[in-house]
Amino acid sequence: MTDGQVPATFRRRLVVVAISEYDEGTTAAQTRFRAGIGAQVAVVEDWWGGAALDDERRFTPSHPPKPLQSVHDLRAFLIDEDLVSAHEDEALVIYITGHGLAPQGAQHFLRLTDTRLERPLSTAFPTAELVTAALDSRAEHVLVMVDSCFSGRLEEELHTHLKALHPDRKALHTLVVLAAGNEESTPRLRAFTSALAAVHAHCTDEASGYARSHLSWEEFHTVLDTVWDPAEMADVHVLWPPSSVGRRLAASEPSPCLPNPGHTDTTLLEDARSQVGWTRAELDYYWITRATGQMSGDAGWYFTGRATLISEMNDFLAGDDSAIIVTGQAGSGKSALLARLVTLSDPRFRADPAYRPYVCRCSRKTDPQVIPQN
Repeated sequence: MTDGQVPATFRRRLVVVAISEYDEGTTAAQTRFRAGIGAQVAVVEDWWGGAALDDERRFTPSHPPKPLQSVHDLRAFLIDEDLVSAHEDEALVIYITGHGLAPQGAQHFLRLTDTRLERPLSTAFPTAELVTAALDSRAEHVLVMVDSCFSGRLEEELHTHLKALHPDRKALHTLVVLAAGNEESTPRLRAFTSALAAVHAHCTDEASGYARSHLSWEEFHTVLDTVWDPAEMADVHVLWPPSSVGRRLAASEPSPCLPNPGHTDTTLLEDARSQVGWTRAELDYYWITRATGQMSGDAGWYFTGRATLISEMNDFLAGDDSAIIVTGQAGSGKSALLARLVTLSDPRFRADPAYRPYVCRCSRKTDPQVIPQN
């Protein structure tokens, strides 16, 4: 990836393994559990496969063709999915939910409909097997979310299973496994996805400030820390990568596995300038509402001034100097000058029909050089 952008060529696959059918408890309790699992899956699919995402960010959901009742059913589904054959340019997101089992020992199992509690080794599915298949593929961007009781137990188990993982893949901070709590946690239904939903809602808020098409892992955890409510949400644990790679996943690069639900329209500015120019909402405010004395339907008028400062900045861009320092008191308009420079030098903005009338009313003498994106 370059310039903080996620290539549109990435293939995106969302694999959902959700076990909701268990022959225990009252009929009402079984109905509530199925509804709870369905609600959890809906949160995940809304984030990664929802209609609000454009085609270049939406993941294709994959479900088992029939309920997963036995270990054989789950293995057959995973064979069809062929996770180990995922390619480098594929982003994998895997969501696993259902009852978890943690018998004596260090293993974690996903309980299935036909699982017999006294025989977990042969009738329950070893969760680490599924996780390992994804991490040992060639996909460079993987997110696995394990939303079940005792899922934190996987941390120690993964470190054992993945000792043979190639050193290059061990060094990747883009292979991520999240769990709904530690090795003893028994989160309530929807507790893990409530945390996801809160992050989703925060990023959708225009005031959040996250405008890129994808979040970084650093941004994801910053938002999670902000919105986390211990009374309503599971304590999301990072099981992988190991602490030697970066326990808090302090990676600033956008991840193909984290499409930003609050992504603003950056087609207005070319990608190289989208992070230093104004967003469309800000452009509407500064170029149309605040900067003009317009009446409805009128292109309005514009103040003039600062021609000398603007000319100096334009000359810098056209020259060979490597740096320029813009100084001034707080509120004197430093950011406004820089934003004007960035915006007016962008050919996509200048050609946008919504702003062309206002651009044409600016003085040609203070226009910066139009710089196409390389």
